[in-house]
Amino acid sequence: MRLAFAVANTNTDLRLAAANGALLRHRVLLGVTDTVEGCQSVIQLWFVYFNLENCVQFLSDHVREMKTSQESLLRNRLSQLCVVLETGVSPMTTAEGPENLLEEAPLLPSSSHPTERPLLQTELHQLVPEAEPEEMAQQLLAVFGGYYIRLLVTSQLPRATGTRHTDSPSIPCPCQLIEAHILGTGCCPFLAR
Repeated sequence: MRLAFAVANTNTDLRLAAANGALLRHRVLLGVTDTVEGCQSVIQLWFVYFNLENCVQFLSDHVREMKTSQESLLRNRLSQLCVVLETGVSPMTTAEGPENLLEEAPLLPSSSHPTERPLLQTELHQLVPEAEPEEMAQQLLAVFGGYYIRLLVTSQLPRATGTRHTDSPSIPCPCQLIEAHILGTGCCPFLAR
């Protein structure tokens, strides 16, 4: 998942989104920063308490409104929020069906021919699939919550002239960031390909 922001790698990004999906109900967002100190990479986890009920409600209403008045823009934005998953496929198990591919595949190659290229199954996975507006709002917060926290703790969030759900007059809340830079009609640097 390279949404123009790098955390560590695709695996980390997907797990961060999954963790945020689980933490939303506890009013916590998780973010990761990776800094270099000397010759070492220092990875830090940031757990930030944030009451997201108002953000979920705002994003639900916004998605619902976009579905009725700007459906093509919404589809375009959401179609860019995807990840390409490649999994190794053993030639012996391809005929047995996709449900057995990973269970029956050997952990180590049985062939001593290192020049053989493994078969790869490529799958496009939507990060915010079509669903009810509230589910889509929660998924947007789960996917972009880690990015929001990283920008917050490194003081890189764009300044806002008015905020919805934060105590600070210049720090946008997560739903403002998502509305302006992910779902908005203007320039979306996060979705640049």
